[in-house]
Amino acid sequence: MGAVVVDLRTYKIPNRFCLCMIACGCLLQGYMLGVKGLLNSGCGILIGFGILYGLFLIRVLGAGDVKLFCGIGAFMGRETWDMLLYTCIFAGVLAAGKLAAVFAKSHRKGMVVDKMKNMSEIRMHMSVPVLLGYMLYVTGGVQIGI
Repeated sequence: MGAVVVDLRTYKIPNRFCLCMIACGCLLQGYMLGVKGLLNSGCGILIGFGILYGLFLIRVLGAGDVKLFCGIGAFMGRETWDMLLYTCIFAGVLAAGKLAAVFAKSHRKGMVVDKMKNMSEIRMHMSVPVLLGYMLYVTGGVQIGI
């Protein structure tokens, strides 16, 4: 929740926040399950990093979003994959809604989207779909079957 508040205000997720999440997740998993928990936590971090780093390279996501998911992966372990699926569904729905709103706004003003100088209207806070995906996962969610 803290990452969403900071992201909504600044479009950035601080490194110290993500590093604290990763450290706390590893410590908690290690305390509860020992070495098996640390391996599970490391697996969650690698799942988050491995999948989202590709999206960072093609400039779909920011580095803070990748680090945030690594922090979540430290807590969730291998179950990070399931939450990532929920997050992608929410991100797609929110992106489609945002795109529709931008097109409607540009059509109303008689502008073409290619000529828009302010790209901040198109940017999206990825921490919001991450939070929604996490909440859906934790509350039981639905079976996706992938």
